[in-house]
Order: sequence, then structure tokens, then C-alpha cells
Amino acid sequence: MNAVARNAAFGATIYSRNDAGFTATERAYEADTLIPMHRHRDAYIALVLDGGYDEIGMEGSCPGKCGTAIYHPPFHAHSDHIDKPGARILDISVDGCASAVTLGSRAFLIQHGVLNAISLLAERDARGAYFGVMEEFETAEPLEDEDQLSWLDDTRNTLTATPSARLGAAAYLAGRSPDYISRTLKARFGFGASALKGEARLRRAIAGLASRTMTLCEAALMAGYADQAHMTRELKRRTDLTPGQIRRYLDRGFVQDA
Repeated sequence: MNAVARNAAFGATIYSRNDAGFTATERAYEADTLIPMHRHRDAYIALVLDGGYDEIGMEGSCPGKCGTAIYHPPFHAHSDHIDKPGARILDISVDGCASAVTLGSRAFLIQHGVLNAISLLAERDARGAYFGVMEEFETAEPLEDEDQLSWLDDTRNTLTATPSARLGAAAYLAGRSPDYISRTLKARFGFGASALKGEARLRRAIAGLASRTMTLCEAALMAGYADQAHMTRELKRRTDLTPGQIRRYLDRGFVQDA
């Protein structure tokens, strides 16, 4: 799974505008389109202008109806399923932003009037539209997953909290078999147990690289890799970038709101 944006092959681009590292792209998607698990390099906001879709990732299932904004940190992985009516989605991304790593993925609702204003602004000012949505991000209540399963969320949290977490111990605490746990994790989060642990390890590595205070070796050990070479192989496989390239990419843009 490489670091690619939502592939234009899955949607028709209505327009795309770039303003000094900020890109606004509006696309229309046909009904019942399934976009497989993929990874976005840039931090970005998906704003549902019409229709809807479901997003599945490490945070769970997120239903995106009209007016929903979903914030994604850099290198976020998920799959998408467009609803029956289809969807029109505005993606606003920022190129290289280490400070965005710490925000985490979050879905929230935007009022209809604000939604229309940001949609119009994005056509002429991608940067202004990005910060317009982020102002809403600061105060909006996050949307909760409607299909929460507390025991499975607890198992996900146990497996991803530390590098030393083991499936057998997590399954024992949940009172279910490891095979059942892994299958259910895959259905809910898009990752089986092993892949979920790998994704959590990658996120810890990205956070370490974004901090600018850790050496590459320290970031690798903190994340749970055997050594720096192990981290390099895994990040290259999952993102197409080496740790050094990721650090340089994130260092390009500490975004400040003028």
C-alpha cells in the first residue's frame, strides 16, 4: 500500500487548485464505488459537499454524510465506500506539515452556511479554505462511530498501545480466540491483528520523525522496530519514502495561520 492520494480513476475531477502548498480538489464519485485501502502522504481534510461515503481505518468506521469534515494526519491509511446516491467531495491538503501529525484523525459536522462558504472559497483560495475548516475543527464535537463495539475497541487499543503488545494476551483479555479477534479487527478497521500492529508502529515512527528531537535510531526503537534498518525497510515498503525523506518532507512546512 503506497502513499498515494485518492486515485482520480475512482472519481471525476471537477477542479483542482494549488496555493503555495495548499491544494483544493473537488471530485464527483459514482454510487457504490469501493476505493481499496490506500495511504495519503499529505495531511488533508475531506469535506462532503453532497451525497456520502463510509471510511474505514484504524479509528473504525466513519460515515461521511453531507456536511461532514474528516481531518487526516500525514500518511493516514483507510478505504472508502461511496454511498448509493454517489458523492461530491472536496479534499483540501497541505504539503509537508509536521505539526499536523499530532492532531490525529477526526470527523466533525460543519453547518450548512459555513459548508457553502468554504466550498466557494476553495475555488479561489485553497489556503483560506483549509484554515476556515480548521477553525471549525477547534470547536466542533467529534462524531462518534455509530457501530462501536467496546470490547473490540479495547482490543484494538491494547494491541496498538505499546510495541510489546501480543495478540494472544489481548484475545485472552477479550475472552475470544486470536483467529476470531483478527477476523473481526479486519472487518471493522480494515486491518487484521498483525497489520494493525504494523500500522500503529508506523504511526509512532512518523510521530518520532516529526518531533525533530529524536535520531532515526531512537525513533525506530521508540516505535517498536528492531533497529533503524528495520524501520527503513518498513517505511519504504508502506510509504515509498525512507525515514530521512519523511523527516525532510514533514520539516518543509510548519504551517502558521497568518
